[in-house]
Amino acid sequence: MQVSYHIDFNDFSLNDYVEYLSLTKLPPSRRILQENTILNFRLLQKVGINTLAETLKAFNTKDKMKAFTDLSEEYLIILCRDIRSLQPKPVRLIDIPGLNQISLRKLESLGIKNTKAIFPYILDPASREMLHQESDIPSDEILEFAKLTDIARIKWVGALFARMLVDIGCDSVKKARMIDPLVLHKQINDINEERTYFNGRIGLNDMKIFVEAARIVPLSISLDY
Repeated sequence: MQVSYHIDFNDFSLNDYVEYLSLTKLPPSRRILQENTILNFRLLQKVGINTLAETLKAFNTKDKMKAFTDLSEEYLIILCRDIRSLQPKPVRLIDIPGLNQISLRKLESLGIKNTKAIFPYILDPASREMLHQESDIPSDEILEFAKLTDIARIKWVGALFARMLVDIGCDSVKKARMIDPLVLHKQINDINEERTYFNGRIGLNDMKIFVEAARIVPLSISLDY
């Protein structure tokens, strides 16, 4: 069975996306997507657009957006922007605090510089053992790379936030789906106060958004060791 770093836009239907929008909290600039959602998406489905992949293909230029007069160009720009954000950019391993620099150089020698590049090497215990044998990186460090990679696949998670999440034990997509946002909010702010990754406090709403985003990320990595 093929495993995916991101959600597969070809398999993610507009109906799935409607359900996601009904459950998640969006930043103010994107909340227009939660207004008249079913009606608006029926307009897309009427012209044969049924998946996120088809949506991005249909509106991959401003001319195509302008030609679709049933929805505003502004709406379509925000829609495509939000869809793309469901496949976050890979995190550069060198940007994550606390990693062994010697191990990072060994990975770079194998052409591995970010979380997407290391993804095929850390999917399960057997894959991680092969990477250990090939790179001579200690097994516990490879497991740490696996946890950081898994959590970094979630929307909104960058290098610093991935580090914080792993350090508090919210170190997999599976755990992120199940954690209470209130608990996460306290733990994240406690570790931030201790180590000062960010200025100020991190909002509860941000933690709710994170948990909801985790629920659509595929459970691709097995962290049993």
